[in-house]
Amino acid sequence: MKKTISMIVAALIVLSSLVVLASCGGGGGIVGKWAATIEYDKFAGSDGANELAQYGIDLSGKTIDLNIEFKSDGKYEASVNMEDILDAIRDPMKEMLDSMISAYGMDLDEYIGQMGYESFDQYLEAMIGEGESGTGEYKYENGELTVDGSVIKAEVSGNDLTFTEIVSSADEGFSIPEGLLPLTFKRK
Repeated sequence: MKKTISMIVAALIVLSSLVVLASCGGGGGIVGKWAATIEYDKFAGSDGANELAQYGIDLSGKTIDLNIEFKSDGKYEASVNMEDILDAIRDPMKEMLDSMISAYGMDLDEYIGQMGYESFDQYLEAMIGEGESGTGEYKYENGELTVDGSVIKAEVSGNDLTFTEIVSSADEGFSIPEGLLPLTFKRK
């Protein structure tokens, strides 16, 4: 009898934990850390790749890392890492800028200093961005993820979180270019 009561109590604790997780922030199975890697070509499209190619910059096969953590309190943290892109454009951009600046009789380091930067890398990261991060609130219910006013159809299946359609997009905050969909994240 004591063993049966213990099993019932344990089952009730597990069940109540699941209910709490499912209701917190409307998150349910979406709570946790997720990561996706996309290729620059898919992100920028052929126009973006062609625009950079005219300057001798080839980003084919280069990637952008996306990370999102959905917390049980209805808040999220997201980050974009473009380190692979920066590594690929650093030297061609430096050569191009050096050529442009020298035409005006300036040294590249002198120009960078006058712009208020300590190094070319600092200048490049300021101009292009090493990556971005953001925080906000979310709600996930009935297969729709509402993040900062944007609504995205999202499906959690095992360790996959797939954004399939943008239902509505806010003017600012969390956004995903339509060309990236479907976009699948893996649970970390």
